[in-house]
Amino acid sequence: MARSRRRSGADGDQAGRAPSPWCGGAAAVLHGEGMVGPGTRGVAVAIIGGGVSGLAAAHALGPHAEVDLYEAAPTLGGHVYTVDVPGRRGPIAVDMGFIVWNRENYPHFGRLLRELGVASRPTTMSFSVTLPALDLEWGSASLGALFADRRLLASPRHWRFLAEVLRLLVRAGRDLGGPALRDASLGDYLRAAGVPADVREQFVIPLAAALWSLGPDRCLEFPAESYFRFLDQHGMLRPVRPLRWHTVVGGSRRYVDALVPRLRAQLLTDTPVRVIQRDDRGVTVHSHLGARRYQRVILATHADTALALLDAPSMAERAVLGAFGYSSNHTVLHRDTSWLPRRAAARASWNYVADPDRGRVAVTYWMNRLMGLPEDEPLLVTLGPRRPIAPADVLHEAVFTHPQFDRAALWAQGQIAQLQGQHRTYHAGAHLGFGFHEDGMRSGLVAAARLVADAAADHVPVDGGVALGRA
Repeated sequence: MARSRRRSGADGDQAGRAPSPWCGGAAAVLHGEGMVGPGTRGVAVAIIGGGVSGLAAAHALGPHAEVDLYEAAPTLGGHVYTVDVPGRRGPIAVDMGFIVWNRENYPHFGRLLRELGVASRPTTMSFSVTLPALDLEWGSASLGALFADRRLLASPRHWRFLAEVLRLLVRAGRDLGGPALRDASLGDYLRAAGVPADVREQFVIPLAAALWSLGPDRCLEFPAESYFRFLDQHGMLRPVRPLRWHTVVGGSRRYVDALVPRLRAQLLTDTPVRVIQRDDRGVTVHSHLGARRYQRVILATHADTALALLDAPSMAERAVLGAFGYSSNHTVLHRDTSWLPRRAAARASWNYVADPDRGRVAVTYWMNRLMGLPEDEPLLVTLGPRRPIAPADVLHEAVFTHPQFDRAALWAQGQIAQLQGQHRTYHAGAHLGFGFHEDGMRSGLVAAARLVADAAADHVPVDGGVALGRA
């Protein structure tokens, strides 16, 4: 069994590689034009953080700037976290971090996979709820899963529950963008809408806990508009027309392994940054490599990490970056099927279990179903296990840190654009969206595009017309 912690030195210079069509294509989506700006090739840029945001920014900037990518961990990828476990047919690759994507809501990620030639496969995004105190199990995979406990077929209460869930989804779809959801917490909205307690406890809270790794005590504080906006964008307010989800064949690390050799950047892995100093002429990044000088920096880290790295942050940076909160989740890859519903019909890709103690919950991903792996060798990923898992069943353990999307975080998201480019500093990270992989990728592209535009506006001809960023 191995343990790791993920918070979202070999040098690799790929200067001889042709520019990627994905870079210009992504920028065209964002800004209506390619990313090439006059004079930007001479700009020295430090990117701090080698997760999806930093990788996206480095890939986009590589043809147009001199890029150093700093990563504290020995490997790149951030929450791309694929583990090889022993199997009867040979090693099995299992994802513990980023797992699923869909074409509708992950356009930049899908485009990158096509460029890299990395294959994906269809998967299902079913969901189950187990409440042992009520001896209740139900799932969303099929009609049979909704009535996995056949006693529920004769239960008027369960039929009312299903009808109320549908009523809530329809109502929330109508209320999107309106005053009922705006500035309301999830708890406030549910009370105003007269949502029954069983729908709140058996549907709304479990779903929030599963999607955002929230404790049940925090779920009702979640902003209502963000909750239902996410459900809408991911097809969950239209259950009769669900989105088609995919996983990366061989694990999500396949795309990182394919992308890294294409990066036109110096890759400084195992190189934690100690402090970043900024002045009117540039940026100094301090690490065990010493002090290196750049003209601009992209902070592709969690917001609290970004704030901690900045020497003399501005009042605006303190307010905005300090508004994002994070929680750590102990995550275990194991073979103990007791973390799935007892009734096989209820078992789903995501499985929520609430202990009799109201504040103790766990979410288990059934990786066999998600990744299309043979079910005779159970592989489960449990977030926050609340009871011991037999050591013989534990295959790997890790700690992942996730942003908490409360009202302060939503306010900060609205302010981040004002910080972009200030003090030669740009910001990226999944915390600037819904916290998912596409959000991180898009934010890296946005930061890169803004940096290119600023550098192009600042360029001056030097030494016979060679354009350099103004230092």
